Amino acid sequence: MNKTIEEINSSGIAAEMEKLGLETLEFLGKHQHPEYPDSNDHAIELYQFPAGGRVAATNGDPIWEESDEANFRDLLGEYEIGR
Repeated sequence: MNKTIEEINSSGIAAEMEKLGLETLEFLGKHQHPEYPDSNDHAIELYQFPAGGRVAATNGDPIWEESDEANFRDLLGEYEIGR
């Protein structure tokens, strides 16, 4: 499923999309933190760019797999994604 730039709740991700001339990104899913399953403040959303790079929209700055592999991998582990 794709989300439009207007549907993405991250100014950092939207800015990168604008820079690349993208109107949509592939939405990989919304994930709740296992310790806070009912909290949107602790939820993250994962997106994939057409060239293959992934990014996590968090309640803070986005975490980019390509430029911050260790933190991205740790985030996926914390949210029990891919287990």
